[in-house]
Parts: sequence; C-alpha cells; structure tokens
Amino acid sequence: MLEIGAGAGRFTQILAGLGAQVLVADPSPGQLALNRQFARAHGFAQAVPVWQQADICDLSYFGPDTFDAVVACGGPFSYVVDERDVALQECLRVLRGQV
Repeated sequence: MLEIGAGAGRFTQILAGLGAQVLVADPSPGQLALNRQFARAHGFAQAVPVWQQADICDLSYFGPDTFDAVVACGGPFSYVVDERDVALQECLRVLRGQV
C-alpha cells in the first residue's frame, strides 16, 4: 500500500499493525526521516520497504496500477486544495483496478 503524506508515522504504525506493507511517501525529507526513526524505535520498520520523497500531485515516480491501496490520512489533500483534482487523479492512477 502507498501512504502518501505519511508525516512522522502515526498512521504508518497503525497500518503496519494491521499487517500491511506500507510504502511511505511524503514531500518532506525531514518527515521521512522522522517516520523512519519512529518506525525503528517502535519496531515496525520491517513493514516499510521504502521511504520515498513524493508529492501527492506528482506520483510519476510510481507506475500505473502499482498499489492495492492508497492511504492519505491527516490532510495531504488539504495542502493542495487548488490542485485536489490532480492529486486525486494521481492517487487513482497508481491504484490497481482503476479505469
């Protein structure tokens, strides 16, 4: 699953606890570093195969139909209000089973 706008890892920990493999993505290198540190400190780093810098409006790093689920908790869409349609289309593009 892709967690976009993952921040420091609050929801990453929950997703990992549910058994998900979570590719963590955030536009901020600082937040990615915090997420990685939090995951290691709380024992769920094995559930995160990759920490990737990415913008919700440009997920071109990922191919189409890449993820079984895309999670955007905590407000990634609120940061891109004027580009919310672009962000949603990008999330749908990388989600498997979308037309």
